Amino acid sequence: MSGKGPRGGERALRLLVIALGVGSALASDPPDSRVNAISGNVEVPDSAVLDGDYNVRHVINPGGGQALQVTQLTSNSADDLSPRIAIDSSGNTRITWFRSLTPSQVLSRRRTNSSGSWASEQLVSDAGEDSKNPETVFAGSKPWVVFEITVGSSHSIAVNRGVDEPNPFPGRTILGTAAFSGPVDSTISYESGKLWASWVDSASNVAWCQWNATTAAWTSPNYESYSADSVAAARARIRTAVLVN
Repeated sequence: MSGKGPRGGERALRLLVIALGVGSALASDPPDSRVNAISGNVEVPDSAVLDGDYNVRHVINPGGGQALQVTQLTSNSADDLSPRIAIDSSGNTRITWFRSLTPSQVLSRRRTNSSGSWASEQLVSDAGEDSKNPETVFAGSKPWVVFEITVGSSHSIAVNRGVDEPNPFPGRTILGTAAFSGPVDSTISYESGKLWASWVDSASNVAWCQWNATTAAWTSPNYESYSADSVAAARARIRTAVLVN
Protein backbone atom coordinates (compact mmCIF):
# COMPACT_ATOMS: atom_id res chain seq x y z
CA MET A 1 0.00 0.00 0.00
CA SER A 2 1.25 3.48 -0.76
CA GLY A 3 2.52 5.59 2.13
CA LYS A 4 5.56 7.12 3.70
CA GLY A 5 7.03 4.01 5.28
CA PRO A 6 5.94 1.50 7.91
CA ARG A 7 6.03 2.45 11.56
CA GLY A 8 8.54 -0.30 12.32
CA GLY A 9 11.12 1.62 10.31
CA GLU A 10 10.39 5.10 11.64
CA ARG A 11 13.18 5.20 14.25
CA ALA A 12 15.70 3.82 11.77
CA LEU A 13 14.51 6.35 9.20
CA ARG A 14 14.94 9.26 11.64
CA LEU A 15 18.49 8.14 12.40
CA LEU A 16 19.19 7.75 8.70
CA VAL A 17 17.87 11.21 7.91
CA ILE A 18 20.04 12.73 10.65
CA ALA A 19 23.12 10.83 9.54
CA LEU A 20 22.73 11.83 5.90
CA GLY A 21 21.50 15.32 6.38
CA VAL A 22 18.78 14.12 4.02
CA GLY A 23 16.82 17.03 2.69
CA SER A 24 14.02 17.43 0.24
CA ALA A 25 13.55 19.77 -2.66
CA LEU A 26 10.43 21.02 -0.89
CA ALA A 27 9.87 21.28 2.84
CA SER A 28 6.37 19.81 2.39
CA ASP A 29 7.76 16.81 0.52
CA PRO A 30 9.65 14.67 3.06
CA PRO A 31 11.73 11.67 1.98
CA ASP A 32 9.81 8.49 1.24
CA SER A 33 10.97 5.22 2.84
CA ARG A 34 10.38 1.49 3.05
CA VAL A 35 11.75 -1.44 5.01
CA ASN A 36 12.93 -4.15 2.61
CA ALA A 37 11.29 -7.32 3.93
CA ILE A 38 13.96 -9.52 2.32
CA SER A 39 17.09 -7.69 3.50
CA GLY A 40 15.59 -6.06 6.59
CA ASN A 41 17.23 -2.77 5.58
CA VAL A 42 15.61 0.66 5.57
CA GLU A 43 15.68 2.18 2.07
CA VAL A 44 15.20 5.90 1.47
CA PRO A 45 15.18 7.90 -1.79
CA ASP A 46 15.56 11.65 -1.67
CA SER A 47 16.27 14.63 -3.88
CA ALA A 48 19.46 16.46 -2.90
CA VAL A 49 21.69 19.12 -4.44
CA LEU A 50 24.39 17.10 -6.21
CA ASP A 51 26.48 18.35 -9.14
CA GLY A 52 24.86 21.78 -8.90
CA ASP A 53 21.19 20.80 -9.13
CA TYR A 54 18.68 18.47 -7.52
CA ASN A 55 19.36 14.80 -8.25
CA VAL A 56 17.84 11.60 -6.90
CA ARG A 57 19.83 9.32 -4.64
CA HIS A 58 18.98 6.02 -2.96
CA VAL A 59 20.24 5.17 0.52
CA ILE A 60 20.33 1.81 2.28
CA ASN A 61 20.88 1.60 6.03
CA PRO A 62 22.14 -1.95 6.77
CA GLY A 63 22.03 -1.27 10.53
CA GLY A 64 24.44 -2.66 13.09
CA GLY A 65 26.75 0.32 12.74
CA GLN A 66 27.56 -0.53 9.13
CA ALA A 67 28.21 2.23 6.62
CA LEU A 68 25.29 3.69 4.69
CA GLN A 69 25.11 2.61 1.05
CA VAL A 70 24.44 5.72 -1.06
CA THR A 71 23.79 5.57 -4.82
CA GLN A 72 23.25 8.64 -6.98
CA LEU A 73 20.58 7.66 -9.51
CA THR A 74 20.43 10.78 -11.71
CA SER A 75 22.91 13.27 -13.08
CA ASN A 76 21.76 15.94 -15.53
CA SER A 77 21.19 19.68 -15.77
CA ALA A 78 17.49 19.50 -14.81
CA ASP A 79 16.12 19.08 -11.27
CA ASP A 80 14.93 15.55 -10.40
CA LEU A 81 12.26 15.82 -7.71
CA SER A 82 9.78 13.96 -5.47
CA PRO A 83 11.26 10.44 -5.62
CA ARG A 84 9.03 7.62 -4.40
CA ILE A 85 9.91 4.05 -3.54
CA ALA A 86 8.20 0.67 -3.85
CA ILE A 87 9.67 -2.75 -2.99
CA ASP A 88 8.25 -6.03 -4.24
CA SER A 89 8.02 -9.34 -2.36
CA SER A 90 11.40 -10.44 -3.75
CA GLY A 91 13.12 -7.34 -2.37
CA ASN A 92 13.49 -5.59 -5.72
CA THR A 93 13.26 -1.80 -5.47
CA ARG A 94 11.72 0.73 -7.84
CA ILE A 95 12.35 4.47 -7.51
CA THR A 96 10.09 6.86 -9.46
CA TRP A 97 10.42 10.65 -9.69
CA PHE A 98 9.78 13.60 -12.00
CA ARG A 99 12.29 15.63 -13.97
CA SER A 100 11.58 19.37 -14.07
CA LEU A 101 11.76 20.04 -17.79
CA THR A 102 9.39 21.81 -20.20
CA PRO A 103 7.33 19.68 -20.16
CA SER A 104 8.20 17.68 -17.05
CA GLN A 105 8.65 13.90 -17.25
CA VAL A 106 8.03 11.02 -14.85
CA LEU A 107 10.87 8.48 -14.82
CA SER A 108 11.75 5.28 -12.96
CA ARG A 109 14.69 2.99 -12.18
CA ARG A 110 14.69 -0.59 -10.84
CA ARG A 111 17.19 -2.24 -8.50
CA THR A 112 17.50 -6.03 -8.55
CA ASN A 113 17.89 -7.22 -4.98
CA SER A 114 19.89 -10.36 -5.75
CA SER A 115 22.64 -8.49 -7.65
CA GLY A 116 22.28 -4.96 -6.27
CA SER A 117 22.43 -3.62 -9.84
CA TRP A 118 20.33 -0.74 -11.17
CA ALA A 119 18.66 -0.77 -14.58
CA SER A 120 18.71 2.30 -16.81
CA GLU A 121 16.04 4.94 -16.22
CA GLN A 122 12.72 4.41 -17.98
CA LEU A 123 10.16 6.98 -19.11
CA VAL A 124 6.82 6.40 -17.39
CA SER A 125 4.85 9.40 -18.68
CA ASP A 126 3.99 10.10 -22.31
CA ALA A 127 6.21 12.44 -24.33
CA GLY A 128 4.94 16.00 -24.62
CA GLU A 129 2.75 15.92 -21.49
CA ASP A 130 3.64 17.96 -18.41
CA SER A 131 3.77 15.12 -15.85
CA LYS A 132 4.67 15.38 -12.17
CA ASN A 133 4.20 14.07 -8.63
CA PRO A 134 4.33 10.28 -9.06
CA GLU A 135 3.33 7.70 -6.48
CA THR A 136 4.18 4.03 -6.96
CA VAL A 137 3.21 0.63 -5.61
CA PHE A 138 3.76 -3.02 -6.48
CA ALA A 139 0.70 -5.16 -7.16
CA GLY A 140 2.26 -8.59 -7.10
CA SER A 141 5.37 -8.40 -9.27
CA LYS A 142 4.17 -5.47 -11.40
CA PRO A 143 4.81 -1.82 -10.52
CA TRP A 144 2.05 0.74 -10.97
CA VAL A 145 2.64 4.48 -11.08
CA VAL A 146 0.05 7.22 -10.71
CA PHE A 147 0.96 10.80 -11.59
CA GLU A 148 -0.52 14.17 -12.53
CA ILE A 149 -0.63 15.76 -15.99
CA THR A 150 -1.11 19.53 -15.93
CA VAL A 151 -3.03 21.19 -18.76
CA GLY A 152 -3.74 24.84 -18.02
CA SER A 153 -5.54 25.02 -14.66
CA SER A 154 -6.68 21.38 -14.67
CA HIS A 155 -4.94 18.18 -13.59
CA SER A 156 -5.47 14.85 -15.31
CA ILE A 157 -4.74 11.81 -13.15
CA ALA A 158 -2.80 9.20 -15.12
CA VAL A 159 -1.69 5.66 -14.31
CA ASN A 160 0.82 3.38 -16.01
CA ARG A 161 1.71 -0.24 -15.31
CA GLY A 162 5.18 -1.70 -15.64
CA VAL A 163 5.37 -4.78 -17.85
CA ASP A 164 8.17 -6.88 -19.30
CA GLU A 165 10.75 -5.51 -21.71
CA PRO A 166 11.28 -4.17 -24.33
CA ASN A 167 8.68 -1.46 -23.54
CA PRO A 168 8.38 -1.53 -19.74
CA PHE A 169 5.80 1.29 -19.47
CA PRO A 170 3.66 0.98 -22.62
CA GLY A 171 1.37 4.00 -22.20
CA ARG A 172 -0.59 5.87 -19.56
CA THR A 173 -4.33 5.69 -18.91
CA ILE A 174 -6.24 8.78 -17.79
CA LEU A 175 -8.42 8.05 -14.76
CA GLY A 176 -10.03 11.47 -14.45
CA THR A 177 -9.50 15.24 -14.50
CA ALA A 178 -9.73 17.63 -11.58
CA ALA A 179 -10.35 21.35 -12.05
CA PHE A 180 -9.06 22.08 -8.56
CA SER A 181 -6.75 24.93 -7.52
CA GLY A 182 -5.27 23.05 -4.56
CA PRO A 183 -2.98 19.99 -4.49
CA VAL A 184 -4.75 16.97 -5.99
CA ASP A 185 -2.44 14.64 -4.02
CA SER A 186 -2.88 11.54 -6.19
CA THR A 187 -2.16 8.21 -4.50
CA ILE A 188 -2.17 4.54 -5.46
CA SER A 189 -2.65 1.63 -3.06
CA TYR A 190 -2.57 -2.16 -3.13
CA GLU A 191 -3.89 -4.30 -0.29
CA SER A 192 -5.43 -7.78 -0.02
CA GLY A 193 -5.31 -8.22 -3.79
CA LYS A 194 -7.12 -4.93 -4.45
CA LEU A 195 -5.61 -1.99 -6.37
CA TRP A 196 -7.06 1.52 -6.34
CA ALA A 197 -6.07 5.14 -6.92
CA SER A 198 -7.49 8.34 -5.44
CA TRP A 199 -7.06 12.07 -5.74
CA VAL A 200 -8.54 15.30 -4.37
CA ASP A 201 -11.05 16.20 -7.06
CA SER A 202 -12.52 19.36 -5.55
CA ALA A 203 -12.87 21.36 -2.35
CA SER A 204 -15.38 18.77 -1.11
CA ASN A 205 -14.73 15.42 -2.82
CA VAL A 206 -12.02 12.78 -3.15
CA ALA A 207 -12.30 10.81 -6.40
CA TRP A 208 -11.19 7.20 -6.73
CA CYS A 209 -10.97 4.40 -9.28
CA GLN A 210 -10.41 0.68 -8.78
CA TRP A 211 -8.61 -1.76 -11.04
CA ASN A 212 -10.78 -4.64 -12.23
CA ALA A 213 -8.45 -7.59 -12.80
CA THR A 214 -11.17 -9.56 -14.61
CA THR A 215 -11.78 -6.93 -17.28
CA ALA A 216 -8.21 -5.53 -17.08
CA ALA A 217 -9.62 -2.00 -16.84
CA TRP A 218 -10.10 0.80 -14.35
CA THR A 219 -13.57 1.76 -13.15
CA SER A 220 -15.00 5.19 -13.81
CA PRO A 221 -14.36 7.66 -10.99
CA ASN A 222 -16.36 7.35 -7.76
CA TYR A 223 -16.58 10.22 -5.28
CA GLU A 224 -16.36 10.44 -1.50
CA SER A 225 -17.17 13.70 0.29
CA TYR A 226 -14.83 15.14 2.89
CA SER A 227 -16.87 18.29 3.49
CA ALA A 228 -17.75 17.17 7.03
CA ASP A 229 -14.29 15.89 8.02
CA SER A 230 -11.02 15.53 6.08
CA VAL A 231 -9.33 14.07 3.00
CA ALA A 232 -7.70 11.43 5.22
CA ALA A 233 -11.09 10.39 6.61
CA ALA A 234 -12.57 10.16 3.11
CA ARG A 235 -9.64 8.01 1.99
CA ALA A 236 -10.16 5.72 4.97
CA ARG A 237 -13.78 5.21 3.89
CA ILE A 238 -12.65 4.55 0.31
CA ARG A 239 -10.21 1.89 1.56
CA THR A 240 -13.01 0.21 3.51
CA ALA A 241 -15.31 0.27 0.50
CA VAL A 242 -12.64 -1.30 -1.73
CA LEU A 243 -11.65 -4.04 0.71
CA VAL A 244 -15.16 -5.18 1.65
CA ASN A 245 -16.32 -5.58 -1.98
